[in-house]
Amino acid sequence: MSDNTVEGLRTRYGERWRWLAVATVMLGTMATVLSATVVNVALHDIMLEFGIRQGRVHWLATGFIAAMTTTMLASSWLLDHFGVRKTLAGAMFIFTVISIAGGFATTPEQLIAARIGQGAMAGLMQPMGMYLVFRIFPREKRGQAMGIYGMGVILAPALGPVLGGFLVDQLSWRYVMFAPAPVTIIGVAMAWRFLPLPPSRPQPYRFDLLGLILLGATLALSLDTLNRLQNLAGQETRVAIGGVLSALALVLFLVRERRARHPLVN
Repeated sequence: MSDNTVEGLRTRYGERWRWLAVATVMLGTMATVLSATVVNVALHDIMLEFGIRQGRVHWLATGFIAAMTTTMLASSWLLDHFGVRKTLAGAMFIFTVISIAGGFATTPEQLIAARIGQGAMAGLMQPMGMYLVFRIFPREKRGQAMGIYGMGVILAPALGPVLGGFLVDQLSWRYVMFAPAPVTIIGVAMAWRFLPLPPSRPQPYRFDLLGLILLGATLALSLDTLNRLQNLAGQETRVAIGGVLSALALVLFLVRERRARHPLVN
């Protein structure tokens, strides 16, 4: 069995192991940002394929963002209990499976569910880069490491629409869903090989599932309500109810976080 402690990785790869680790988390970040932007150019083809209107297809983008924002806060609990190696590898693997399943979707509901699943895994992957840089690099090297890591964050949104347009024109919108899968499956192998095991773990504590659900409900209801404001005629009652429910969910979330023993947001 390979030694994936910091000392073991340094012995096996020398000082370059830190950059191999950064490259690993950069792959995950690029895949998530790419997925967030690449689907936009395929929305017209998806609407024609499934015969849906703008009111439903918007969830391919907003559902992804809402799920990603929600699950970001779960990364702290996962890192404490499983470490960066298992957390990132697991999130990348599930992201890969969901991306492939989404590419074979036969209904809009399946496709929207796949996008929400992608977003949920993307939220777990996003914070890993900064966490890893601050853990494995000495203070004088962190600026350089964050700059190189940031290149991937900036490059992916620029490549997304270009890649998406090429895939839609030359192949099919389904390849927009398939596109991140090769990147993340390589990332799984790299995470298992180059990322360190945690030196120690804190005492296990309960995950704030109710807080996560309330936060997700707040974001989903808020986004749906704001989207409906674009075509308000005939939807006034639904918009008003959505606004009240999103405000109520936010209040319940804040109350929960103040009273929970181990809150999602301390």
